[in-house]
Amino acid sequence: MSSSSTSSVSAPQGNYLLKFGLSMFTAFALAACGGHDKQSEEKADDAAGHRVAHAEMAPQESQNFQIVQVRLDNKPGSVPLGGTVVSRNETTLKAQMPGRVVFIAGEEGTKLEPNQVIVALDDEGLLAKRKSALAQLDRALSAVRAARIQYTDTIYNDGVQTRGGMGMPSMFDHMFTKNIGDMMGVGDPDMDRYAQIQAARSAAEQADSAVVQAQAALDEIETMLRDKQTLSPGNVVILEKYIEVGDSVMPGQPLVKVGDVSKLQVRVNLPSGMIKAVRKGMKLPVTLGTSGATIQGEVERIYPSADPVSHTVTVKISIPSDAPAAPGMYVTVSIPDSGKGGRALPVIPARAVVWRGSQSAVFVLNKDNRTEMRMVRVGKNRGGLVKVLSGLRPGERIIANPTPTLTSGVQIMQGSPPGGQRSSAEPVRRQYDRARSENVSYSYRRSY
Repeated sequence: MSSSSTSSVSAPQGNYLLKFGLSMFTAFALAACGGHDKQSEEKADDAAGHRVAHAEMAPQESQNFQIVQVRLDNKPGSVPLGGTVVSRNETTLKAQMPGRVVFIAGEEGTKLEPNQVIVALDDEGLLAKRKSALAQLDRALSAVRAARIQYTDTIYNDGVQTRGGMGMPSMFDHMFTKNIGDMMGVGDPDMDRYAQIQAARSAAEQADSAVVQAQAALDEIETMLRDKQTLSPGNVVILEKYIEVGDSVMPGQPLVKVGDVSKLQVRVNLPSGMIKAVRKGMKLPVTLGTSGATIQGEVERIYPSADPVSHTVTVKISIPSDAPAAPGMYVTVSIPDSGKGGRALPVIPARAVVWRGSQSAVFVLNKDNRTEMRMVRVGKNRGGLVKVLSGLRPGERIIANPTPTLTSGVQIMQGSPPGGQRSSAEPVRRQYDRARSENVSYSYRRSY
């Protein structure tokens, strides 16, 4: 009789043990799956230097919260700013004269030698003017030679003008006229001679002025012919071409952009409040936009004034010649910054931030250990941590792992068991041990 009753009890006992065994196995499996996430969260808390405490929701819910004390980020941060790769000697060449394009040295990427012709305009009209100016210069030079001979003859021949033959009639006429005029007191021979010399000298000077004027006109035409051609400023490469053969251009119109691609720079515009964070010769990390590779750049030039419209200061950073970059490429430069306005900012775990639409918020614990949802402004997520731009003060306590259903005004109970959050498998294990003890004792009593 007793043996039959014992067998009837042991069958339910086996089913009961099997159910609790499966429940315990499931609980341990779920706990193992969440282990990696908890480890990464703990590493983020350790990196920020937060003091983490555990608490439970009151009065009877089993949700276990982590309470984090807000700390300042003592490590210097950085602000990423976008920039553009440019060549060191980049310049845009413009037309100096109107005309029609008749020659272009090549397409984009063509290498040029110093003083090589890049763009040439038609110059037929200027060449005709140049021939006219040369002829005018020759006439002026001939007039100069004649005037100088006349001036010399007036000085050394005492004003006597010979006309054919041996010049005897003129000589006798000059001799008798001069002597009779002196005897009769008529005229002033010295004054007449001075006037003749001055007239010959003035004619020679006017001929010299005509030569200078003709030479100036020729130089002007030569300059215009030179402006019809655009020359290379050095060992450069055509970066961009704005015209084609046959186009008509006007003075000031861009023709081509050239630059030295063997030496590259990064041009970045810094807000005026951040200009004190950089100095000439400083090393800054530069991330290339295409490949994502990071190279070290050196601050080479800081412009002395800010742009009056954007209120930014242009900074040029040199990069290595072997860097996989090209002019026009987008890059990101990390500018050191200890925080907004030069202050250290609070830092919290990224998982502590909840979003209500487009607004970010955190749950703060007040002095009564009740939750208060507070709107904050946060930066980017970097390694599981975010900087708080506004809304939190150092020393305040926040919920590091809020649930979607958490609201303001919830009472949080302090005092979690040592060792962190209570495992979800512990209640199942205690229930299994208690049921196993009760079933064994019941079977023992019924066995006798």
